[in-house]
Amino acid sequence: MVCHMFVVAGRCGGSMRDMLAPKEWYRVNRFVKGLERASPPVVSVYVPSSGVEAMLETLRTTDRGEEVEPVEQRLEEEVLAHSPFSGSLAAFGWAPEVGRVEVDVLLLDAELPPIYVVGETPFVEPLHDILEIRYDLILVVLDQSQATLYRYLGSECLDAHRVRSWVHSKHRKGGWSQKRFARLRELQVKHHFDRVEEKLRQLGVEDVSLVILTGPGNAKKRFFQRPTLENIRDKLSVVEGIDFNSSESEIMKTISEQLNNYRKKVEARKISYFREKIKDNLVLWDNNQIEKFLAQGAVEMLLIASDYHAATPEEDEKMLRIIEKAEKTSVDIEFITKPETLEELHKHGSAIATLRYR
Repeated sequence: MVCHMFVVAGRCGGSMRDMLAPKEWYRVNRFVKGLERASPPVVSVYVPSSGVEAMLETLRTTDRGEEVEPVEQRLEEEVLAHSPFSGSLAAFGWAPEVGRVEVDVLLLDAELPPIYVVGETPFVEPLHDILEIRYDLILVVLDQSQATLYRYLGSECLDAHRVRSWVHSKHRKGGWSQKRFARLRELQVKHHFDRVEEKLRQLGVEDVSLVILTGPGNAKKRFFQRPTLENIRDKLSVVEGIDFNSSESEIMKTISEQLNNYRKKVEARKISYFREKIKDNLVLWDNNQIEKFLAQGAVEMLLIASDYHAATPEEDEKMLRIIEKAEKTSVDIEFITKPETLEELHKHGSAIATLRYR
C-alpha cells in the first residue's frame, strides 16, 4: 500500500485577501494535479477536526462492495493516524490493481464540512474553491431612483447596502411646467448619483479590483460617465442583463463572467510586461538562475504555470524554495491559469522571472 501525504499551512492575507499564500497555493494545486493519476472507483472524504468519529463510523458501516472496502479500510487507518488534527483532513483512495491501495492525504487549516463520495474521479470541488484566486469587487445595480450595492470577495457576498432617493418618474398635470419638472428631476437624479457614489466610496472602492455597474435603463451608463469617477474609471465595467429582480444564480453568472474576464486581463498584462523585459535582457527561465538572482534581491516578478510539473522531488523542493524566497523579498508572484496565457508562457518555460537589474 502506498500513502502520499501533504501538509498545508492555510490561508493568509495579501493583495488578494482570503487567498492561499503562493507557497501553499502551489502545494494544494500540486496535490490536486497529482490526483489525476487516480483510477476508478475513487473514495473521497473530507473530515473536519470535530467530525472524526462520525466519518470513521461512515467508513466502517457504509456498504459499497468488495472493490471499495479495502480502500475504505485504508482511509480509516489514515484518518486515525493523523488524528487529532486542527482544521480539516482531505483523503482520496483508490485501488489501481488488486491488492494495492493508494491514498493521498491533505491537511488544511480551513474547516471544511464532512463529505463522503465514491465516484469515477476524485471529488475535488472543495479544493478548487480553496484555490480560487479571489478579487474584491463591488456590484452596483441601479436605476435613476434606487440602487443596491454588494461587496464581494470572489463569489462570496460580504455586505449589501440599498440607496433610495425617491426621484419622481412622471410629470403630473397641473402645478409645475414640463420644463421645470424636468430640471427638478435632473437635480434629483444627480443627488441620487451623489448618494450612490458616496456609498461606493464608503465601501472602499479604492481597494477593490473591479466595480460592476448594471441595472435597467441607461442609469448605469450615465453613472459611469460621471467626472468625479475619473480616478477609478479603469475599475468600472458596465454590464447588461441584471436588474433588481434578477435571481442569485443570474447575478453569480454575471460576476463569474466578469471575474473570468478580469483574470484574463491581469494575466495578459503580466505576459505583456514579460515580453517587454525580454527586449532589455531582464528575463530568466532557468530555476538555478532564478534562485541565484532572488538571493541578490534582483527579481521583480515571478510567473509560474498552474500546470507546472516538477520532474523530480529535488526540482519540486527547489520550486518551493524559490516561491518562499520570492515571498520574503516581496516579489510579485503570479500563477498563470488561463489557457491562452498558459500557451504563451509555455513558449518560454513553466517558471519565468523578470529582473529589476542585472
